[in-house]
Amino acid sequence: MDQQQYPPQQQQQYPPQQQQFVGVSPQASNVTYVVTNQNSFGTTPCAFTCSNCGYQGQTYTSTEVGAFAILMALVLFVLGFWCCCWIPLVLDGCKDTSHSCPQCKRVVGTKTVM
Repeated sequence: MDQQQYPPQQQQQYPPQQQQFVGVSPQASNVTYVVTNQNSFGTTPCAFTCSNCGYQGQTYTSTEVGAFAILMALVLFVLGFWCCCWIPLVLDGCKDTSHSCPQCKRVVGTKTVM
């Protein structure tokens, strides 16, 4: 019996995910780049692999006052709500969220509100 040779099956290739490079200037010594998915950072911890220390797990999140919170405080002040213009500066929903590796403490991404 003759056996026919079939071409090998090709696996379906998906388009590569959009990558974001976060790091320091290429002119600096000891340059470290952290490669992450651009859309993966939100206001809650997310799964990641740290390219600095190899840690696999969830990010550690912290909030900080950003441009949106300051702008909203100024808008409230200008509109005459000066007694409550401090509220956007303390609400986590108005702040930026930083994601960092819990093992090496390197910031791997940021979610900005504005």
